[in-house]
Amino acid sequence: SRLRYLLSASDDSVVKLWSINGDSLHTLKTQANGKIESLKFLPCSGNSVFAYTNYEKNLFIQDFERGELLVANPRTEPVRSIATTDNHPQYIYCLYQNSGMAVYDIRFGTVSSSPFELDYLRTCFDVCRDRPELVAFGRKDGSIMVYDVRNSYHRPLKTFGSADSQLKHRKNFMSYVRNIHFNEKGTEIIMTDGFGAGYLFDLNDDAHKLRRKLNSFMEQSLIGSMSVFRF
Repeated sequence: SRLRYLLSASDDSVVKLWSINGDSLHTLKTQANGKIESLKFLPCSGNSVFAYTNYEKNLFIQDFERGELLVANPRTEPVRSIATTDNHPQYIYCLYQNSGMAVYDIRFGTVSSSPFELDYLRTCFDVCRDRPELVAFGRKDGSIMVYDVRNSYHRPLKTFGSADSQLKHRKNFMSYVRNIHFNEKGTEIIMTDGFGAGYLFDLNDDAHKLRRKLNSFMEQSLIGSMSVFRF
């Protein structure tokens, strides 16, 4: 079976690699100089190169094993959230601070626009690694919208989250969605709320039920953002 690992970033610009059992495997102090907003491993890099944005919304690409900074501040607008896919490893998909969408080409340093319309409630997003037609957005109202872009960029395929009261009864739940991540096949989504607590949703269930709250070690690490690269 596949191994499971998590990459988390704290508010003090430190990135940690975890096993699914909660063992801290590696720690790296990045050059973010503060809170890391979003991070993703880059496909075809041997799970060693990752991209991240800091609190000033700058975009960085860094080698995890060597600690080497490869790219800093490419020609993009301030970036709030990023995503990558296996099918197109040369692209970093970006959600801008103004909620617009774009695609950054690592090879040439070029940026192209996305067909998604502006939505000022968006806080984060993800693109499914094995099924890049699936795009999910987290929103300020606690909801998650999943799109199949083969059908529509404007009408979500699924909508779920705190709007159906699955999380509202939980102590200290912060309604806005801070981070979301598909598993590789697009059958599950991990979300973190405003306090950094993690939750796992089953997308194959018609009710998109909350499957479980993730291990407490994730909350103890003061997660600011998270990347799942074997999930």
